[in-house]
Amino acid sequence: MTVGTETDNGNTQGVYVTITGPGGALSVNNSGSNLVVRQASANSGSALKATLDLSGLDTFTATVSKLVVGSLGANPRPSGTLYLASANTLTASGSSPAIQIGGQGGGSGNAGNGSFLYLGRTNVIYANGISVGTVKQGGCAILFNPAFLNNNPAAYFRGASGDLSRVPTWTIGDSMSQGGTVNSTGTNDFNGERWMR
Repeated sequence: MTVGTETDNGNTQGVYVTITGPGGALSVNNSGSNLVVRQASANSGSALKATLDLSGLDTFTATVSKLVVGSLGANPRPSGTLYLASANTLTASGSSPAIQIGGQGGGSGNAGNGSFLYLGRTNVIYANGISVGTVKQGGCAILFNPAFLNNNPAAYFRGASGDLSRVPTWTIGDSMSQGGTVNSTGTNDFNGERWMR
């Protein structure tokens, strides 16, 4: 599943996709595939971003190889935002980091605007590694969607096997020895809510 054109359409291309439905559920089940949310361009531009908004769904379940938001791809400056549903179960079992939020754009390697993963009300996430803000991308974050903050949101993180193993690596603002005009920065802000790692 890909949100974004995967082509360089200039520095003002924005893609916004909403999947909604009270009581609705979405299931993505292919452990060999990726869930990708990104739009990129060789030129910089403030409007450049792909967004997938699932916050109007009750349930989202995904079993994928990788979750990639505003990261990687053939073009530089990828940027993306993913709003999860109210209740989520996500398994990303591909090579580490299996969940990557921001950074490592293609071509020049330049990164775009900050990229974000907004968690829902309940979140069970099994991942073979998590990276937030990598190689030339700043302002990336994992946080709870403000729409769910009054519902005591919770997040549970474990390794991809789904047992009691920990997430094997979790990096935040990792430049990976790369230089550039943008410092890699990332935030994981669980804002006093319940979470387990």
